[in-house]
Amino acid sequence: MIKLEIEAYLTKLATKDNVSPTTQNQAFSAILFLYKEVLGIDISEWNIQALRAQERKYIPVVLTKDEVKSVLQNIPMEYSLLVHLMYGCGLRMNEALNLRIKDIEFGFDKVYIWDSKSLKDRTTPLPLKLKQQLLSQVELVANLHKQDLDSCQE
Repeated sequence: MIKLEIEAYLTKLATKDNVSPTTQNQAFSAILFLYKEVLGIDISEWNIQALRAQERKYIPVVLTKDEVKSVLQNIPMEYSLLVHLMYGCGLRMNEALNLRIKDIEFGFDKVYIWDSKSLKDRTTPLPLKLKQQLLSQVELVANLHKQDLDSCQE
């Protein structure tokens, strides 16, 4: 009898009250807690089957090729390489900002991303259009580093 009432209540939340799946799960967890911890009745074996609330499906907004070109062309020069790398490799901003020279494998045209989302490591192809720009950037930074070292020794 109680099992049917719990199922009816959870189904009502999903169908008539139109609550989110999270709210329905929270209500179910609260019921489990009430019965187990307060009333001392273990209902985990009851196999409660209620109609689940549906998650909203969102249609992603995607830019057209012309819109992407327009965005990339209007990026300030100092951020251009970084933004092109993010777009070309599919990097998140934090991943791009944490990249180091050792993470780019020019010989195999790969970019290594360490401790990405959920602390997972992954690789992504290095866009060939960016390879020369990145090599030039590495050379520029190496020269600046050498100049800094030389000025410290003087």
